[in-house]
Amino acid sequence: MLASNIAFAIRNDMHGLIERVMPARSNDGRIKRTIWRVRISGESIYVVVCDRTQRAITVLTQEQFAVTKAARKANRRREQLEAIRMNEESQRHGRARVVRLRKQGGIRR
Repeated sequence: MLASNIAFAIRNDMHGLIERVMPARSNDGRIKRTIWRVRISGESIYVVVCDRTQRAITVLTQEQFAVTKAARKANRRREQLEAIRMNEESQRHGRARVVRLRKQGGIRR
């Protein structure tokens, strides 16, 4: 019943009942979903809705949404640091290869 009411509110632009928070990426990295906030009895409930079908996929409380958001932020930061580390490692290996080739006489200055 909640899911059908949310879909109805989205289709009919009933922004007094539901508020668009942000787009959400699916596992393949594309934006296919939207996070909406629904206020029920003074509390916020967050709903992940498929953009194509307007059906609710996941319902989260305020606390669950905060934990999920913090975890995604930490994962994104970890991925960025890993990319920086891999780039530095690649550059280090490249410099070591050049030094080896120079020692072997393959590259002259």
